[in-house]
Amino acid sequence: NVNYNINGVATSNSFSNSGINTIMVNPSTTTVYSLVDITDANNCFNTASDSATIDVNEKVDAIISGGGAICNDGSQVTIDIITNDSTFINVTYTNGFNPITLSGVGPFEIITNQAGIYMITDVVDIYGCVGTYSGNATITVNPLPLAEFSFFPQPTDLDNPHINFTNASFGHTTAIWDFGDGTILNDTISKLLHTYNDTGHYKVNLAVSNEFGCTDTISYTIIIDPIFIIYIPDAFTPNGDNINDAFGPSVYGIKEFEMKIYDRWGKIIYHTTEKDKPWDGTINNNETQAGVYTYSIVATDLKEKPHKYVGAFILIR
Repeated sequence: NVNYNINGVATSNSFSNSGINTIMVNPSTTTVYSLVDITDANNCFNTASDSATIDVNEKVDAIISGGGAICNDGSQVTIDIITNDSTFINVTYTNGFNPITLSGVGPFEIITNQAGIYMITDVVDIYGCVGTYSGNATITVNPLPLAEFSFFPQPTDLDNPHINFTNASFGHTTAIWDFGDGTILNDTISKLLHTYNDTGHYKVNLAVSNEFGCTDTISYTIIIDPIFIIYIPDAFTPNGDNINDAFGPSVYGIKEFEMKIYDRWGKIIYHTTEKDKPWDGTINNNETQAGVYTYSIVATDLKEKPHKYVGAFILIR
């Protein structure tokens, strides 16, 4: 007969065989088995002082959660796997396609944009003990709308500042137009007309969204050129009073410019290709005499159309 303690609680067991005997135990927590004494079949008695400790580790438990809906624009979402174990474990999960194993000390964080239902399929601790697991995480990847629009005429000028826009987007439920001139329009209408009140380069932006809250935008630049206008004076007075001191046209809406000034014998005495450099009435920094001079001007407008002018003017001193 063998007397022993289990965590200090006395118990005993009898063995009919000599030699090595086995006691099968299944403790649920860490337990110390201590020998107290032993008595044989002849009632011979002896004390004993040996012990055995069975460590029972807590079963690892893993919970998966997180996920959500994202747009198919590169956005990502987080899935969390939380465990009750602070030691090294192996957690295997699947997204409905391929099993993936994470190894290390939890918790674990999965950042992804792959759609699927994520579930744990296995969890094993450092001792090879299989744990429990629960939960799931669903990731839904929603499609994007596509923003697109066309427009005409381009380029145009203030003679015709009316731009026709066509919304060529698809997969959208809302559309917001920004015409670049302070005008905002929230409308899904497919065709519309917008009028610009001044010259300039206008960045037009169209933003669309769908029922999932996913968005797309596109931008183009609209050009409204000035109207071609030219005024050529017939006289000037280069007397230094800052009033009408130089000869040259006032011209708007041009791409190229050239002006030549001729004396009474037809000799070129001044030439420029810059509209902002009129003739000051001198030749080689020397004043010319009063009288009649002639000019030829060629101005090419923004539509590539050349405008040619010849005429005479008076220099008054």
